[in-house]
Amino acid sequence: MPVNEAAYVSLDNLYFSSNTLVDFAETFFSNGDKYLHIDEVQKYLNWSIEVKNTYGNLPELKHSVSGSSITEILE
Repeated sequence: MPVNEAAYVSLDNLYFSSNTLVDFAETFFSNGDKYLHIDEVQKYLNWSIEVKNTYGNLPELKHSVSGSSITEILE
């Protein structure tokens, strides 16, 4: 995986208090990037809907999703 085509993003970053994951992913992909690792999903309100929409809107973008608090993810 070329480094210039990949990004790591943590959803507990303040950027996401006023920007959506979908908007970030669309901008990221439109710049020619192909691989997105999304971390700390449990910190982001309605994360599952946003991740689903990102997968649906950008099927060519390769995603990985993780979080450090599995109990919050399962709830």
